[in-house]
Amino acid sequence: VALQQDSGRNWKQEYITLRNKINGPTSMAPPSFFLACARLVLKHATTVDAVRIATNCLELNIDDVQMLRCVGYFLLSTGENSAVDLAVQVFDKVQDLQPCEPQSYLDGALVRFWKAHKSILKRQNDEENNGSDFICNFEELRSDITKCQRLLSHVLTHKWA
Repeated sequence: VALQQDSGRNWKQEYITLRNKINGPTSMAPPSFFLACARLVLKHATTVDAVRIATNCLELNIDDVQMLRCVGYFLLSTGENSAVDLAVQVFDKVQDLQPCEPQSYLDGALVRFWKAHKSILKRQNDEENNGSDFICNFEELRSDITKCQRLLSHVLTHKWA
C-alpha cells in the first residue's frame, strides 16, 4: 500500500523498509510480497527494477511450480527481452519439476512462441522505421519455433493421467 501511495517517488527506500520489516532473523518475505512489489514498481518505475525484485523469488530456492509460474508470467508480462529470456529458463525449470502436468509444456511453448513473435515484430518495425532489409536471427527463431512445436506435440500426443 505504501508503494502505491508514494506514486513511485521514493519507492526504493519504501521497498527496502518494507522488506526489512517483513524479513526477520529466521524468516524471509514470502514470494507474494516480491511479486506484488514488482508489479507496483513496473507500473511506477523501471522494468529492470521490477524484474530484479520479482527474481528475488527465485533466490528463495523454493521448488514450488506455482510460484515459479507466477514469476515466469510476470517476466513475460514485462515484454523486456532479457526478462523473456529468463522466463524461458523459469518455464524450463517448471517442466523439469512437473513433467507430469501438460501445463508445464504449454507454458514452455507459450513463452517460446511469444519470444519468436516479438522478435519478428521488432524486426519488421525496425525495417519500416529504418528502411533496412528484414534481418532476423533465423537460427534462434527456428530453434524457438521448433521447440514450441515439440512441446505442443508432446501435449497433444502424450497420455496424461
